[in-house]
Amino acid sequence: MTFFKVTIPRQLVILIALASGLTLARVAFTGSTYYLYLLWNIFLALLPFMVSVIVLQNDEHKKIALWILVIVGIVWLAFFPNAPYLVTDVIHLRKSQLAPIWFDALMFFSIAWVGMLCSLYSLSHIEKILRARFSSALTWTILTAAIALSSFGIYLGRFLRWNSWDMVANPNDLATDVFSVFSQPEQHQQAYLMIPVFTVFILVSYLAWRENKV
Repeated sequence: MTFFKVTIPRQLVILIALASGLTLARVAFTGSTYYLYLLWNIFLALLPFMVSVIVLQNDEHKKIALWILVIVGIVWLAFFPNAPYLVTDVIHLRKSQLAPIWFDALMFFSIAWVGMLCSLYSLSHIEKILRARFSSALTWTILTAAIALSSFGIYLGRFLRWNSWDMVANPNDLATDVFSVFSQPEQHQQAYLMIPVFTVFILVSYLAWRENKV
């Protein structure tokens, strides 16, 4: 599927249709619009994919200047956590009188799958861009650092309720909370467990998925 000259892989289109369809079906049959925010989360997960594929396509056509690439890379990194973040939406899975728990489990699992697939494709785009310029060792160092920073971003989003837009809309308060994670570790013990675990989870998932794809 091509969208504004961006080709979206068929399997990603199918998964997005499945996750969105399950969400809309739940709304239709229960009359509750509570989970409609999940559709917005799916859209946010697509943003880093769109950024990375556009950059890759342009870079393959004509090498992008390194300073421009750094700026675009920072923008990509700001939005990338929105994709693997969808995995954490399963925290909302609970028994409901409106829908069977197995249906909600399928809905959340399909949404998490969309988030991970967006993450994996986006990481593969970034890896191709980096490999065209740097050694394998430096490429993997940058990728691992990006994944670790994204895991930190997931923590900020899930537990401190910040999002990517706050980097522009509310940078001072965001910076204060980021600083507090390091200056007051006793108040953010969850971060020191979640960040390394998510880093390993995303990295291992990518290593398992990328075989024969890069």
